[in-house]
Amino acid sequence: MSRENVETFKRSAEAWNRGDLAAWIDLFDPEVEWSALTEVFRGHEGVRQAWRSFKEHMQLRSRYIDVRDLGQSVLALGEIEGWGRATRLNMKTEMAQLVTFRSGKILSFRDFGSHAEALEAVGLEE
Repeated sequence: MSRENVETFKRSAEAWNRGDLAAWIDLFDPEVEWSALTEVFRGHEGVRQAWRSFKEHMQLRSRYIDVRDLGQSVLALGEIEGWGRATRLNMKTEMAQLVTFRSGKILSFRDFGSHAEALEAVGLEE
């Protein structure tokens, strides 16, 4: 099942990047919990709210350079890039996500501001 989890995670990143909310939500367990850096979103309605909140003022694109299979979880290391819709300002920063699965669906997302922080949280080294 763990290889399937990696593939599901990759499909979620692809849906996020192409702006396909329906395909993205379909990959989540109804009891999903997303621990973003500044707040927590729960359930399908919560992650819809997060989508709107994060994408309303910025065009965001994620890119993962290392996706590690941890069994029931996946650790994804990469970066996120954003462009302000009105301001045209852009930013690019390192990010990581720990994603846990239940029955083939994403049950939880936990965001980290750095690869080192995420690796430490799961007991791994770079």
